[in-house]
Amino acid sequence: MKKAREGGDTFLLLELGDAIVGAGEHAKIKMQFFSRALTHMSYDVVGMGDMEARYVKESGAKSPFGQNIPLISANAVDFQTGELLGDAPFVIKETPAGLRVGIISVISESLVHPVLQEKIGVRLIPAQEAIQKYIGDLDRQSDIIVLLSHTGLESARALASKFPNIDVILVGHSGGRQMESFEKVGNTIIMVTRATGKWLGKLVLDITPEKRISGASGEYVAMGSECGEDPEMLKLVEEHDADLNRYYSSLHAAPASSAPTIPQRYEPREPEPFVSALKCRECHRSQYEAWVQTDHAKAFETLRREHKENDPACASCHMTGFATDLRIQPSMNSRFWGVQCEACHGPGVRHVRKPGKGYGVVLESTCRQCHDADRGKNFNFRRDREKVALCKTAGQANAGAE
Repeated sequence: MKKAREGGDTFLLLELGDAIVGAGEHAKIKMQFFSRALTHMSYDVVGMGDMEARYVKESGAKSPFGQNIPLISANAVDFQTGELLGDAPFVIKETPAGLRVGIISVISESLVHPVLQEKIGVRLIPAQEAIQKYIGDLDRQSDIIVLLSHTGLESARALASKFPNIDVILVGHSGGRQMESFEKVGNTIIMVTRATGKWLGKLVLDITPEKRISGASGEYVAMGSECGEDPEMLKLVEEHDADLNRYYSSLHAAPASSAPTIPQRYEPREPEPFVSALKCRECHRSQYEAWVQTDHAKAFETLRREHKENDPACASCHMTGFATDLRIQPSMNSRFWGVQCEACHGPGVRHVRKPGKGYGVVLESTCRQCHDADRGKNFNFRRDREKVALCKTAGQANAGAE
């Protein structure tokens, strides 16, 4: 990026959300790092993800990435007041050549369970409704409209069909879906991000004198050692790691939990979206007993061996329902250790209250949230789902249980 700027290239640097992970002190440390790092790299805009929405609501922070990097969202609002949680629903960025780029951001309302939305105080207005509210202003003020769509690819395609005047849609939270370049829905260019910060998506637009897109090219640039090292960025990473290590040390200094890897009893608490595998066991005992033997059940042990049990970036895939209770640290919340039933089938509180068919369909996109192209290169949905396909045989064994 430095070389491109020094060469006189004109570009916008955009972040699509969920830059931070975790809650409480975790999120504070991550936000401190990313606000400094994105400022150092001269980012232009951050689109709010569900993790930033939670952070803003919990911390009360405004412009958490700094005054020069707006955090935008057209549909994340305070659950009680209805006020936008971001700095603005959209922004207009003007290039040195006078091209006005309107940038708007939305989060899929399906990403955060309705019960959890109320619990954390964040409401997500339907994305189409939010875009419809602002698209007229964007049209009048912009030459080109860019949507930062924290929705996954299928929802982004639907938005492209609904709003053909959107020129570019950049897609976050894509469940591991990858492209080699971009695709088009009508005249709208769609390009997905890649997870874990190992790639930089690069979309080059050819602009006519009339300020319209005449062509485009896209690629993903690997953020490897060939990019070289930046001393200032290395310093920021070292400070971040030191802050995390100090925090982890303070937790390790506390008395170690004596709970086994798979807790043996269910402790009722106030209703949550997630109820834990122990609750599922009450009706689905054979499935539970089969699950206990899988690697999914032992997933949290990997973090404990590597002393990363309180790293939110790891806990999000190695435990179930991470951050549903923002006051509990992963290492202290053994009831949800491992990749449990609800990690794949979805929050079970409503199913527990009213059991019935239709709950718990598992799609490939569910698995790809963790088994993505970077962390699960050899993952094959059709083949590997059989390793954890407990319900068919176990369900037959439980046929007379009801």
